[in-house]
Amino acid sequence: MRETVSDNPAQVKLLNEVEENIKDWNANVTEPIEEGAQLSIQTAESLKKIVEGAQDTASRINAMAETTVEQAATANEVSGAIQQVSTITEQTAAGSEELASSSEQLGAQATSLNKLVSNFKTDSTDESGGHRTTQSATASFDSAYADAASVV
Repeated sequence: MRETVSDNPAQVKLLNEVEENIKDWNANVTEPIEEGAQLSIQTAESLKKIVEGAQDTASRINAMAETTVEQAATANEVSGAIQQVSTITEQTAAGSEELASSSEQLGAQATSLNKLVSNFKTDSTDESGGHRTTQSATASFDSAYADAASVV
């Protein structure tokens, strides 16, 4: 094409200007393209780090969820154990109340029996042999009750 244009100086000049424009354009375009390529590489590296961070976060969330499930199961076990302790405490309290009531009734019956027995007189011999004394049945009952209480 230069051979055909070389005869016409205006066309040669125009062709040289076009060639210079292409070189300038090429120089101006290459630098931004290289910068864009570098930015693309940096963006890819940043996105890779973001994806890794998101995966790590998801893994930690899963671990926390598993731990939460385990804690809930343990809390349920503790709650059940507390309910059992509460039930046993209630049963023990009820048993204690029954024992207290029975003790009161037994004391009342003992007092009543002591009153009945006090109306009777008994004869007994002392250990020196043959000497008889008369004492109330209440005294004998009190003595027997004291002996029984000391054994318990």
